[in-house]
Amino acid sequence: MMARCGRCGLWAKYPEDHREKKYAGTCLYYRLRLPEESVWEERKCPEFFERIPGWTQIQLWNYALRHQDLGRTYRASRRALFFSLVALALSISGFVLKLF
Repeated sequence: MMARCGRCGLWAKYPEDHREKKYAGTCLYYRLRLPEESVWEERKCPEFFERIPGWTQIQLWNYALRHQDLGRTYRASRRALFFSLVALALSISGFVLKLF
C-alpha cells in the first residue's frame, strides 16, 4: 500500500485560519510540513498507517508510539533470548569439557 499523508494517522492538518497559508499540515512522525499539492502524492513511508475514524491526532500518535515500542521490545527480547541460550550452551560445554 502506498502512503498518502492525507490518509495517515500521523498527519495533522492545519486549521483553515492558520496564519501561514504556505503549508497544509505537518507529519507528526517526521516533523515535515507539506504544501497542499504534496499531501496526496504517493510515497513510500514505513511509518504510514491508515487513520482510524473518530480518533483524535493525539490518540493516533499515542497508538503509533505504543505499536512501535511493542515491536522494538519484541525484537530486543528475541535477541536477549538468543544470547542467553548461546551463553547457556557455552557454559554447559565448558562444564562438560572440565569434567573430561
